[in-house]
Amino acid sequence: MSVQGNSGKSFNFDLVTNGPGNVLAPFAMPQITSASRVATAGGADYTVNWTAIANPKGYYDSAPAGNIVTGVAVYYWNAAGTPTSITDYAITNLNWVLAAGGPSSRTGYVTFLTGADPGTTTVWLPDAAPNPSYCALELLFDGVDPSQAAGFCARTDFVGHAVSLANPTPAGVFAGFDAKLAMGTVTATWRSNAESGLAFYQVYASKLVGGPYVPINGTLTSPMGDSHVYTATFPFPKEIGKRKVFLKVKATDMDGTEWWTQPVKVARRTAP
Repeated sequence: MSVQGNSGKSFNFDLVTNGPGNVLAPFAMPQITSASRVATAGGADYTVNWTAIANPKGYYDSAPAGNIVTGVAVYYWNAAGTPTSITDYAITNLNWVLAAGGPSSRTGYVTFLTGADPGTTTVWLPDAAPNPSYCALELLFDGVDPSQAAGFCARTDFVGHAVSLANPTPAGVFAGFDAKLAMGTVTATWRSNAESGLAFYQVYASKLVGGPYVPINGTLTSPMGDSHVYTATFPFPKEIGKRKVFLKVKATDMDGTEWWTQPVKVARRTAP
């Protein structure tokens, strides 16, 4: 987090953070949470996921027209060994290289000028680099992209926490799951990681968090590809729980292997 001024203006950070609804807190650098790999000529495509930035407009008294944080770039460590010290995270040391180029023509970054941070992008890493497995994220501001000059406060000069992608821990099928209840209708939303060999999804419900869980009719869903966001809507299952139920999504592979999300509770409001 930093605050800077120029010859024309200065910025009173204390006044901004004391504005309506604001909380004095630093903006967390996002870090990679999971990744899937698909081999290509001379390298591989990596679909990289992170926890999406919740407030890309930042903190303000008057809402800006667009986002202040407008993108996330992916860099890989292009040197032998592991990045270990704080100086290793400075992009200016040239050991961090933008994950771009190659047969897939990936840009190495994702831009979200006015919309939400997608929390995912696909980049290309070369096999020939000394150690392309360590990757980290950089924040971009005010519409800048890594091909442009750094400019004035246009991007962070450093990346966040580095994660090894050489032998990543399998992330499973699911990247996230949530459910909301409004006007008697439940909306279940989940995002996938890798869907290799997946046959279908289905939403399940239970009166108790520990089960047993039964399938919800009309929620059988076909896979649409890695890192896809799915939505299923259905009436609140009063036959399972009168006031509250616990929901899970099950993914079933072609070979019968099953993957489950963590349970999410939805509850009806009681009359005053």
